Amino acid sequence: MKLLCLEGSTDDWSVAIVDDGRVVALENHSESNTMASLLAVSIKNTLNQAQMGFQDLDGIAIGAGPGSYTGLRIVASTAKGLCLGADLPLLAVPSLKALAMETFKNRDLDFCLAMIDARRNDVFCALYDKMGQEIWPAQILTLQNDTWQSLPKGKIGLCGNGILKLSPFSWPDNYLKGPDHCSASYLFEPANQLFNNKAWENLAGFSPFYLLPPNITSSKK
Repeated sequence: MKLLCLEGSTDDWSVAIVDDGRVVALENHSESNTMASLLAVSIKNTLNQAQMGFQDLDGIAIGAGPGSYTGLRIVASTAKGLCLGADLPLLAVPSLKALAMETFKNRDLDFCLAMIDARRNDVFCALYDKMGQEIWPAQILTLQNDTWQSLPKGKIGLCGNGILKLSPFSWPDNYLKGPDHCSASYLFEPANQLFNNKAWENLAGFSPFYLLPPNITSSKK
């Protein structure tokens, strides 16, 4: 199965073409304010690099959040338009689940806590077992010295850019750390499961999972 994968849940956004689990084209960008102007260009570049057109794809997978309000909106609206125009299914993967499933690969873990920065000392987080089942639903967690005590017993992996916020707190150092960034390439495996179950999104009604309202500030002028 061939998927165009789009991830914009964090400032690091990316586009990938994945063919049966093999990443055949990938573009990573580290500045969120370039997404609106460069996403379409990046999609075209990855398709050209993979020597594919939309007619070669089986679907479009996106990181559905939680995460950056603006990034999620841009990715979702772009993907919905492309799916409508090319008659492709939209596969919406929870961004935290994609991170967790990537962390479980080639690691002996019982659980994985995926965390995405949600400003200040807060993170969007969800806890998964090795079967990909959600133990903690996606929620906003305020990091504290004793937050780790609420985690279950067992081998636990940590992943996502939320782990970069742990250093000021007294967390044990025996947790195995996975990727500290989201990537479009991580979406394929959970998206493949959605595709096989025909769990496709309704293009008219789909909206990303924001979990937080937009961070709107007043102009300094």
